[in-house]
Amino acid sequence: MSLIGLVSKSSVFARASGSKNGWGFAVQEEARDRWAVSGVCAGGGVLAVGRGGGEWTVSSDDIRHSSFPASAVTGHVIIAATNAPDGEIRMMRASPWLFVYEGSIADNDALCAALDVAWFARRGSFRSPSELLFRHIMAYLPAIETPSTRGAAMACITEDLHRVRSLGTLSFLCSNGASLYAYASGRALAFSNDADAMWVGSPGAVSPEPTVEQLPDGVFLALNSRRDDRSLDCTNSAS
Repeated sequence: MSLIGLVSKSSVFARASGSKNGWGFAVQEEARDRWAVSGVCAGGGVLAVGRGGGEWTVSSDDIRHSSFPASAVTGHVIIAATNAPDGEIRMMRASPWLFVYEGSIADNDALCAALDVAWFARRGSFRSPSELLFRHIMAYLPAIETPSTRGAAMACITEDLHRVRSLGTLSFLCSNGASLYAYASGRALAFSNDADAMWVGSPGAVSPEPTVEQLPDGVFLALNSRRDDRSLDCTNSAS
């Protein structure tokens, strides 16, 4: 599966389309007259455009999750994912957050125990590893969004996720429409930063301008577009 996340200090246009040949998307930065990145797959995918405040416009091959109009949608955060032949997208929402996950972890009990013994006691309430991981990350998000506690919260998440590495591979993107967080273990992530936008995602899917940096395995990456001064911020934590 290919994951793509974008944070931009200017508006970004995105559109999605589906046909008998598959599902596809395209993203264009406002200042440019060409599509910066696009993807097509024979299976399915998801494209989510965030404008902050929990406002998400979503296109998905699962019609229950779709709210995308025929025209392009503008926003400052984009999350896109396409299914690989052997992969499946898991998308979950808890306002204002949207979470897109892919991984091979299958043992929910082992995941509960590895993350936190407190989760293990409530393991029956989680139907899948992706749901458990999302709820676990959600417990840290208020601290991550607070500048004074961001570093400590990111370090805790990285430490927790490091304990599950032996259970299988995983990668995810999570955003509230203003900030974007990315993580991958056992799967590569690439990062690109230019004057107007920051991209993170699967190698080969990230915009190649000006350069693409391969992220070390196990890095938890935080990207933010601060609306007040139109600046971009990137911080990361590694185990």
